[in-house]
Amino acid sequence: MYFVSDKVNLSFFKNIEADKEDRVIGFLIKYLKRYINGQKIISFVFYCVRNCFSAHWHRFILTFLSINTDLEIFKKIELFNNHFSSNGDVIW
Repeated sequence: MYFVSDKVNLSFFKNIEADKEDRVIGFLIKYLKRYINGQKIISFVFYCVRNCFSAHWHRFILTFLSINTDLEIFKKIELFNNHFSSNGDVIW
């Protein structure tokens, strides 16, 4: 799978109408199950869920762990965003 940028990837999942969210979540779960051993695809699914459907985050983690117990794949998955943005007057 080719990743252009985070914004392009998320463009498919931002601003989903509330009545269609269940369908999108179902698609992402099926996609996760289909590519359960693909570390990059799994990371992409988790990225989308984290940034667009955070209320479903735990459901996806549990789904993954119930299907794939391979610790090495789990270690490689990007579970958290590794970036942030700020402006010049933010102190951290």
